[in-house]
This record gives sequence, C-alpha cells and structure tokens, in this order.
Amino acid sequence: MRDDAGRLRDILNAIDKIRSYVDKGRGEFEQNELVQVWILYQIQVIGEAARVLSQEIRAVNDIPPLRARITTILKRAEDSAG
Repeated sequence: MRDDAGRLRDILNAIDKIRSYVDKGRGEFEQNELVQVWILYQIQVIGEAARVLSQEIRAVNDIPPLRARITTILKRAEDSAG
C-alpha cells in the first residue's frame, strides 16, 4: 500500500505529464484521441491519489495550492488555444 509521500509524488508526476502536453497546445489535444485519453488518465491518477490521502496530510497541508496548479495548467491550455 502506498503512503502519503508516494501518493503526493503520483499527483505531482501526473501534473508534470499533463503540463508536457499543455505546452504543445490545444490543437494537439483536440486532434489526437490518444492524447485525450492519456490526459484523462492522468487526471484520474490525481483524483484517486488525492482521494486516499490521510486526514493528517489534509489537516497539515492546504489542498488549494494543488488546485491552483491544476487551474494554472488548464488556463495555459485555454490561452494557447486562443
């Protein structure tokens, strides 16, 4: 069973993987179904890892910074599409 440190690493790794495709622009995402599925999988990894974080981690760490990172990535994707 993974510990909180492993789960947090999973979340950060998934964000980094998504970011690598965000840099390629929205067109790559819209035109390539494989990329769409791959990014959705990474979002699933983030959700599953976040869901099982311990209450201790949730109490000590503020989750909004993670949300802010995800929001920034999605905003960049929108901006590059425009």
